[in-house]
Amino acid sequence: MNPCLIGRLAQKDLSLFFRNRFFAIITVLGMISYLVIYFIMPGSFDDTLKIGLFSPVSIPGFEKLDEEGLEIINFSSEEELREAVKGGDFVAGISLSAEIFPSLLAGEKPVINVYFPADVPP
Repeated sequence: MNPCLIGRLAQKDLSLFFRNRFFAIITVLGMISYLVIYFIMPGSFDDTLKIGLFSPVSIPGFEKLDEEGLEIINFSSEEELREAVKGGDFVAGISLSAEIFPSLLAGEKPVINVYFPADVPP
């Protein structure tokens, strides 16, 4: 097909399109709003989940857990963990009791405390 003919057809279509004032205004507003949203949005996003962990005993499974997007930070006390979660630094905090291995070996349910920030929906 002839490029000159295609250009004339496109010019005719655009002139017919912009004769209707409503379509012209909506098109221009849509393009402007798209550009505004494009420049407002951040260039990158960090989707790493930070989880705090307090455990008086060493757990080999957590030491080997190195997944992309998941970061587990160990704490030395449960109070530090609670304050960090309350401050919004972490998505959640997990506190394991010192008797977790004996209770698991005995077939009992261990005590695991999970802390969430106050602004997490139920």
